[in-house]
Amino acid sequence: MRLNFPKHYIQMVSLNFIAWAAYFVVYTFYAIFWRQYHQGGSYEYDAVSSLIWFFKEWGIWFVLSPILLWGFDHWYKKPYSVVRIIALGLASIVVAIVVRNLLNNGEYPEGAAIFIVMLPKYAPAFLVIVLGWYILGKGNKGKQIRSNARNHRESAPSVSGLQVEHQGLKLVVKPNEILFLKSAGNYVEIVTEESTYLKRSTLKTLISELPQGAFAQVHRSFAVNVNKLEKMTTCENGSATVTLPGQRKVPVSKRYKSKIRTLAISK
Repeated sequence: MRLNFPKHYIQMVSLNFIAWAAYFVVYTFYAIFWRQYHQGGSYEYDAVSSLIWFFKEWGIWFVLSPILLWGFDHWYKKPYSVVRIIALGLASIVVAIVVRNLLNNGEYPEGAAIFIVMLPKYAPAFLVIVLGWYILGKGNKGKQIRSNARNHRESAPSVSGLQVEHQGLKLVVKPNEILFLKSAGNYVEIVTEESTYLKRSTLKTLISELPQGAFAQVHRSFAVNVNKLEKMTTCENGSATVTLPGQRKVPVSKRYKSKIRTLAISK
């Protein structure tokens, strides 16, 4: 089975490995300085031993850090996300210390005592990964969704618009004119800044006829043009509303709130 990871996640993991490589370079220069200068040259620098030490000390984090980034990205803005992230962090630190204990060759105390020694090293490592994700990864998901929507809209010239009948005339409503769609029984209201049109159809069918990714369903009866989003406001009952041009407000149900939040944040 082939795994397809989001582009922004692959970028974060790549930057993560670049950061670890940079840390290894800094560590190597520090090791050379410590051996040759601080200790008066009494110990000769051994590149192989230094490499082995580095991977015994930090190698497990090459495996854990992509898992952590996936967890942060997957649980961001979901219920109890902070609790989940903290639990994932504690679990990763415990795993890292257990693995280091298995590789221990007299460098550290055995058994439970190694937790006291390694915790001040591994806890900051976890926090640095969290900080890196927060700076580089937070909101990228929403930006990617919005970018995809814009690209789909621009790359789909064959979709000229929705054909409607209005006041005895046959008109074409262009996608970029539409603010939102509202289901009304056997019809759908197509709302623009200037007017409202009725078309006999279903909400799902009209979304499929519009440029892919340009419209997002936010409620059982509503779909919005993602390029028209201005802000999202959370309600006391846990649902939300999005504001569109002209101060038009559309309800957002709890089911779609997380997805639409990423779109609103990326504005």
